[in-house]
Amino acid sequence: MPSFNVDQEFPERWLHGVDLEGKPRTLTIKDVYLEDVRDPQSGKTERALVISFSETAREYLCNIQNRRVLRTLWGKMTGDWAGKRIVLEAVPSQVGPTGWRIVFTGSPDIDKPVSVQVGGPEGQRVIKPTKKTGAAVTEEPPGMDADAAHKTWERPEAAQGTL
Repeated sequence: MPSFNVDQEFPERWLHGVDLEGKPRTLTIKDVYLEDVRDPQSGKTERALVISFSETAREYLCNIQNRRVLRTLWGKMTGDWAGKRIVLEAVPSQVGPTGWRIVFTGSPDIDKPVSVQVGGPEGQRVIKPTKKTGAAVTEEPPGMDADAAHKTWERPEAAQGTL
């Protein structure tokens, strides 16, 4: 029986907490748009905020808590978010397919900590300023070239196929 890489043949569209490999990642917002997506649990179609990033082909379905973070940091107009950098971290979650969810925890594009009322059990989150250099906030995943143009997480080239 022939063997093939299932991730290359069926690339994942969405960025999940487990993809961060347990480390904070700084990504640059490339685009923000609305899309109707089907909720796999309820089967209903819902309007969702989708964020694309410069460093990866994977897109992120933004939850309400992270949407509140972005709105507080950079305003209500999503066009103002393009080019801004945000730190993503994974935290355990009872909801979702992987057992991990993404939370926005910092940005090199802010000068002082910002308190955000995110709601839910978390209540309030403090978004912290991070390093202003082009370097990553944390080390890169194993195998990533230290001289890469982006010092943050990138989806492997072989898995970036068209969506």
